[in-house]
Amino acid sequence: ASGRPLWQRSLSSYSGLVVDNNNVYVADAQSRIWVFNKNTGRPKFKILRTRYRHITAPILVGEAIVVGDAEGYLHFFARDDGRILDRIRVAKAAIVAPPIHVGNTVYVTTANGGLAAYSMQ
Repeated sequence: ASGRPLWQRSLSSYSGLVVDNNNVYVADAQSRIWVFNKNTGRPKFKILRTRYRHITAPILVGEAIVVGDAEGYLHFFARDDGRILDRIRVAKAAIVAPPIHVGNTVYVTTANGGLAAYSMQ
């Protein structure tokens, strides 16, 4: 209401972020995924498994954080603690844009013109 910042962080990101009711999920310039408390800005955890993989901005699908990478993989991590849930090779080409989630399907585009759709169970 006052127009004053609630919190701030110094963080470089080339891909972007996503927010839910509780957290801010951001991929930094080194492709680490940070999860911050939305109200306080305190880090909850960070995911290092994607470091230097040139990941997309994260998306949220159910209880998962999903990112694509430059090697053509989709990575699925638990939203509550960052543990790996799954990893799928979409193509040998880079995933160039954040995946898109519609209904129970995740859509992915690749640098070589590929389009893939995955049904979430």
